[in-house]
Amino acid sequence: MKIQVQVEADDDPGVIRDLYQWLRADPDIRRHVSMELAPSPLASETMGAAEIINMVLSQSFTALNLALAYASWKSARPTAPPVTIHVSGGSFTLNDTSEQALQRLVQALQSAEGEGGTTDTEPGPPGAGASGAE
Repeated sequence: MKIQVQVEADDDPGVIRDLYQWLRADPDIRRHVSMELAPSPLASETMGAAEIINMVLSQSFTALNLALAYASWKSARPTAPPVTIHVSGGSFTLNDTSEQALQRLVQALQSAEGEGGTTDTEPGPPGAGASGAE
């Protein structure tokens, strides 16, 4: 399943790299997820994230692992900006690590997996599909 992760941090482009490095350091993620830091196709000179994290999750990867890795990263950086996840043509934004936010992440990934994931298609642009900002 393919997903994209974007951080809305126009004033600090290093935040996305920090999240990328954090995820790569997690043994469960490193073992079951292929990821790369890539230029955002949605970035412009005036606004938008300059980079995104492209991830391909293996079938043995559980959505809860990603939710826990995000929660761990966010708790270490309480002032970190919102993270937007693009999956199965939809997107949603995580502003915190509340139980509801993490459940939404897990449910979105499980739903995408149940639909056959996004193996052959790219995730939609920000704002496409269900958007549930916390």
